[in-house]
Amino acid sequence: MIKVRYCNSGYKVGDRFVLNVDGNFLTKICLSRLCVYLISQLTVPVALINERFCEGLDPNLFHFMHRVRCPDVGVECAGYREAMLEIKAVTPRIKVIG
Repeated sequence: MIKVRYCNSGYKVGDRFVLNVDGNFLTKICLSRLCVYLISQLTVPVALINERFCEGLDPNLFHFMHRVRCPDVGVECAGYREAMLEIKAVTPRIKVIG
């Protein structure tokens, strides 16, 4: 989360949503509250990242939607709240045991 103001779900700057390449939330390390309005904005960028992975391309080099926001317009525009996410693919850390 890179910007949050008056979020009804209680999100704070620095909060993270973690998904696997298939678009599934990793529930053991994600936030326990998922806002349907904000999460619905992830559909296109997650699909773009998945497509680039499948094509063997850098998943972070898609052209648009590196940031998505809650559809509420924010308090400056007579809305109620505001939340914005930055989206990027990261290589998982793998623990080698033994």
